[in-house]
Amino acid sequence: MTAPDLRPVRGPSRETARETARNWLQAVMTQRLVLKVAAVLIALALWFRVNTEDMTEEQVTIRLALQTDSGTIVDAPTRTLTADVAGTPEELRKLRANPPVLTQTVAADAPDTVRVELDPDNVDVHGARVSVHDLQPRTLTVALRAATERRLPVRSALRLSAAATIRITGQPSFEPDSVLVSGAPERVRTLDAVWTTPLELVVESSRPILVALDTAALGVLVRPAAVRVRVPTAPTAAVPDTTSTARAGTARGGR
Repeated sequence: MTAPDLRPVRGPSRETARETARNWLQAVMTQRLVLKVAAVLIALALWFRVNTEDMTEEQVTIRLALQTDSGTIVDAPTRTLTADVAGTPEELRKLRANPPVLTQTVAADAPDTVRVELDPDNVDVHGARVSVHDLQPRTLTVALRAATERRLPVRSALRLSAAATIRITGQPSFEPDSVLVSGAPERVRTLDAVWTTPLELVVESSRPILVALDTAALGVLVRPAAVRVRVPTAPTAAVPDTTSTARAGTARGGR
């Protein structure tokens, strides 16, 4: 009877393993190469289509907001600014609902009349994914003149209600109770007070609350633009428990 061969069986050599790995990697890279290249090209084409789909260009009205220091006001001509804006219809619809604003600063030490170069890069598109170019007109001639300043009282347009555990015991007071208004003399003269925004506030304590002033339609600079309101309050009086009192009286009467 022949004895079994107990010698260990050697696996493939290191050279053989490297050759196998090299052949496998080459097969992965070369087999069906045409299909793989086609798949990459199709993916690139789809990406390009998605990013350029329905791109259009239209002329959009731009609102002008020239800024200078508080002691000077800018008289800009009432001309309509426009720009060619490129983007998808959805992004352009956003701009129609919320028109872009060109904000640009005029140096306070400029002469009485200054020519301002308008820069499309200063157009605020409110986060819309569009590109702005060909701003018309590219220059404006504006006049600078001294502003008028007045200190005006703050008035309340707040609608106040008390929380369940307190009651309001008086009128609201403001800190500060007046603000500095500066702007064109013809505008400042028409104002007798600055009102808060018409907010509904639920008062929970006498702690001061910061509220904004309603300055959007005034056409002047108001400082500060917000004040603190304090509303006097007191705890709601406890309602006596008449039920327990009645029960005690009945018990005494029954004796």
